[in-house]
Formats: sequence, C-alpha cells, structure tokens
Amino acid sequence: MLNPENRLLEFINNEKNSSYKNYSINSIQKLLKLLNNPENKFKSIHIAGTNGKGSTAEMLNSVFSFTNYKVGLYTSPHLLKINERIKINNVDISDENLNKYLDKILNLINSNNLNPTFFDILTVIAFLHFAESETDIAIIETGMGGKSDSTNCLNPLLSIITEISKDHTHILGDNLEDIAEEKAGIIKKQTPVIALDNGKIINSVIEKKCFGTNSNLFLMNKDFFIYSEKNLKDNFFYIDNKDNLLSIKLSQPGKFQILNASLVVKAIHEISSIYPQISTKTIKNGLSNFKIKARLELLSNNKKIYFDTAHNLSSTQNLIEFFSKFNEIKKSIILTLMTDKDILAIFSYYIDNGYKIYYYTIDEERVYIPDSETINSYSITLLDNEIEINKIIQDLPSDEVLIFTGSFKMYEIAINQTKNI
Repeated sequence: MLNPENRLLEFINNEKNSSYKNYSINSIQKLLKLLNNPENKFKSIHIAGTNGKGSTAEMLNSVFSFTNYKVGLYTSPHLLKINERIKINNVDISDENLNKYLDKILNLINSNNLNPTFFDILTVIAFLHFAESETDIAIIETGMGGKSDSTNCLNPLLSIITEISKDHTHILGDNLEDIAEEKAGIIKKQTPVIALDNGKIINSVIEKKCFGTNSNLFLMNKDFFIYSEKNLKDNFFYIDNKDNLLSIKLSQPGKFQILNASLVVKAIHEISSIYPQISTKTIKNGLSNFKIKARLELLSNNKKIYFDTAHNLSSTQNLIEFFSKFNEIKKSIILTLMTDKDILAIFSYYIDNGYKIYYYTIDEERVYIPDSETINSYSITLLDNEIEINKIIQDLPSDEVLIFTGSFKMYEIAINQTKNI
C-alpha cells in the first residue's frame, strides 16, 4: 500500500518550511466546491489560539466520548504518524481511507490546475471523512492562524479562542493586536464565541469582531468564572453568570489546563440543547479521564523524564511553573526550536530559572542552529547525535528532572530513547 504521507511531500508544508507566507483559503474553497462542500454536511466546533487549542479540542473529544454520539477530531501536528490527525471515536483514519481520499483529491488538483498546500489537502480529507462517516459533531483545531487557515471554511455551531500570545510572527504579525485579528478571523456571523480572558488589547479585538458579526461573546472572568483551592491540587470550580457551580477534577497536569477546561464546560453548556446526552456527569467523566500525550507527559516510571511541547515564551513559562514544584531538584532540558520562535527570550527564561540547556539540532529545514556566541552566552551544550542523548538519560540520577521540549518533532526521539528506561 502507498504511504499517504510520502504522497503529500510535493506540497508546500509550513511545518517544514517557514519561508512560505502567502496563505489563503481560496485554493481549499475551490477544492471543497468541486467535492460538493463536505464541510457543510456535519456540525462542528472550531478552535483557534496560540496555546491550548489542541488540549481544548482533545478535552471536548473526551467529553463526547462518554456519550453515544459519533465524534470526529481534527488536530495537528501529529506525533508519530500522520493518521493521528484525523479521528472518529478515537480511532485514527486508516491508510486505506487516506489513500482513497488522496486519489480523489489529487485527480481534482491535476485536472483543475489547483495549488493547495499540504495542510489544505489534509483538511479536505478530514472534512470528507467526517461527512461520509456522518459524524454527529466534529471538533476542528486550526493549524496556525485563523482568518487564513485552511479550516476556516467551516460554519461551526460555535467558535472557541484559547490563549493568544506571540508565535509564528513572520506570518501572523509581530504584535498581539495583529495576531488577535488573525485568530478572531474564525468568528462567523451570528455564531457564539467562547474565549479566554486574554487581556484588554486582545479582548477588545475579539469583542469588536463579535460586534461586527452579531455574534454572542462569552468571555472568561465576565460571563463565566473559575477558582481553585491550593489544597485541592487539580480540582477547580466552574461558575457561570447564573451562579451555577460545578466542581471538576482534572487528571491532566498543568494549571493552565484548568483554563482550557473552563472553555470546554462553557461550550458544552451552549450546545447542550443539541446534544442532550451530555450531562454534568458526562462533563465530569470526560475531564477527569482526559489525558493527552506530549503535554507534561512522564515518559519513564523509573526516572523523572518528561516531554512537553512548549515552543514559545508563554508555554515555556507554563512549563517552568509546573516544574517549580520540584523545588531545589536539578532540572535539565533537551531542547530544539524552530527559527520563527522568540529564541533568545526562551533561552533566557530557562537560564534564569536554573535549567541546564542541552540543544539538539534535528534534521529539519526550519530548525534553529545556535551560533558560538549564543552557545557561550547561555552555557548551551550541543548534542550531535542520539547516542549522546542516550548517555544523558542513562547517567541521569533518579532525583533529577530531564525534559524534552521545544518541538513536537522531538517526540519520536524522546519515546525511542526512553522506552527501556
């Protein structure tokens, strides 16, 4: 059987090449029209943001998994295999189905002189799969932006906007207002919006967009609230503007996941009339059983070795906050970063918080390679191969912490190097 991922290599892929900037939904719109607009044949929830959109999507999926509804999930990037991006009821799309849809799409591309991107094509495949499988709901995560994102052909039941911070600035803009404008581009006419409290500048952009589209905005700390007790660890209380209170426990580590979970609860409440099988019990079960790979994931039972996808300054701060609970224990990271990140700020934050930085350059066009001045300034130790990574792991004392981070693309390396530890 043909490898579907190999068949997509000829198409522009921003995950591998950061120089392409001319993003537009024109090409995917043409392709979807030729396929009789499968995106209009299923109900959906659309999620944008800088950090937390993948976790929020997975949480919603977890809640729906405790019902009899058929739920589709489209996320990116993948960790080990491209099939992970498209799921129905937690089952990855098969190679057979990927190739079936690819055959249809590639024929249309060639016969109509279209020029879609890698992500355009995967998005079309997801929409076809969900439409043909007659999903009751599909949870769709944007790839990078919002307004110009391939997924923005949807007309969802509601839109969710998670934390917004600086990332992909060469494409989305180099200030928060520009980035917020791009993310808020997923907001459709008369479609409810659930959003985190991202501060005055970002909130005002979202409020303006909602006003212009006549869309109801439900904003955290205004229309719904959360609070947690220090001694309750991962428990938190959700309160809506009608003073309804819900006590929830999360199994997924990280305080910031509470923010994502609050968006999920509010979103579920807004669509509860359409999905009556979802109850308070369903919400609690979905969130208490929610686990997501590559987010503060412990990779070994014998040593404190973790993986986290922190790849920008905001997510780096969240990572360091989580590991502050280890107090005086030594902490090291095996880091790789892409060139479009706020690299020196990330290095500084780790150094200021006492982390030892090992830097590994993966075989990737977008990867950042530190120069000698940067290496010396931040006391970085370069790793030349996986043998050196393995030695660090083998020599790691049981009371020290080691974290693989900076890119999803490090995940396979981390898994391979820790599977026998």
